[in-house]
Amino acid sequence: MAGAATVGGLAVAIPTSFAAQEAAPGGVTRLIVGYKAGTAEARSNDAAVQAVDGIDGDFGVARRLGTGAVLVDLGGALGGSALDAVVRSFQADADVAYVQPDIRFTAMADPRTPTTASSGTTSRPRRASTPPARGRSRRARA
Repeated sequence: MAGAATVGGLAVAIPTSFAAQEAAPGGVTRLIVGYKAGTAEARSNDAAVQAVDGIDGDFGVARRLGTGAVLVDLGGALGGSALDAVVRSFQADADVAYVQPDIRFTAMADPRTPTTASSGTTSRPRRASTPPARGRSRRARA
């Protein structure tokens, strides 16, 4: 079952259970917590730190993201019911707009594909085609 929130005027579906998702192999170490516009936590770093300190556990605010959300360090990898309990604790706060796991995705390109070779990432460097310099010749001086 998923909840809903409005972030920046857009409706966002919020999963209520992360255990059913394949969040990250080995668990989640950080959460992204977005606060509703106009709340103290959305404006103040100190208020966000106090809100995170109010949650049961050894969590800390790593930093504020460019979106205004707060990156919460969980102090270790959590998964399953432990992660669900932490997410529910954050969602119980009326000022929280959304909670999502911080997962890093990496793109891996296969160097054997035709598009990768033409992009110049794996092909050998080519000489730039520039016009010859003016006033210079290759004639030997006498």
